[in-house]
Amino acid sequence: MPAFPILVLLITGVGGLVVYEFDHTLLQFIQNNPKSQTAQDLAEFLSAYGRLEWSTLFVSIILACCAFIFGERKKYLNLAKLCLLGGLLAGISVWPPKTIIGRERPRGEGEGEISFFKFNPQTDSVYFSLPSGHAASTMGTATAVFLAAPISGTILISMSVLTGWSRIKMNEHWPSDVIAGWGLGVLSGFLVFKKFKKRI
Repeated sequence: MPAFPILVLLITGVGGLVVYEFDHTLLQFIQNNPKSQTAQDLAEFLSAYGRLEWSTLFVSIILACCAFIFGERKKYLNLAKLCLLGGLLAGISVWPPKTIIGRERPRGEGEGEISFFKFNPQTDSVYFSLPSGHAASTMGTATAVFLAAPISGTILISMSVLTGWSRIKMNEHWPSDVIAGWGLGVLSGFLVFKKFKKRI
């Protein structure tokens, strides 16, 4: 196994466990700072952006359109492909741990309890907190693009970080859920880039 995926797993695992111990404190801090309507509106916008259809599909379409607007067809079509596949792989990869771990979202009882295999369609996904799918798909997209085009990828990484903040701000995820999602996203984006880099 290459060193990079091991490093990502190690950093995400250790970082996630450290943050897990302070989840309640960090959640309260992020939700209360800043406490304004503007911050809430921004969080809602970023949370909507973090959905797969916007952060992955829409961005892929924009990149594909750039291929025809700017004339660098191969470059932008490859970026569109990396963007789409990185986000999709990350978005799919969150579902096994979400279903198995069954961590309660902050908007549930607010304790973040882990209830293995607590799947119930009536609970409105309240037990699908860990890992964050928004954080994973946005970071999967961003990482795959960053490895091929660092400037464009940096913009997408910034959007992923802000999306992670928004999910905590909106009481949908604990901070450690977001870190786990980012870790899965980085791994997914790296794997997609590695698979297709010879064709870029």
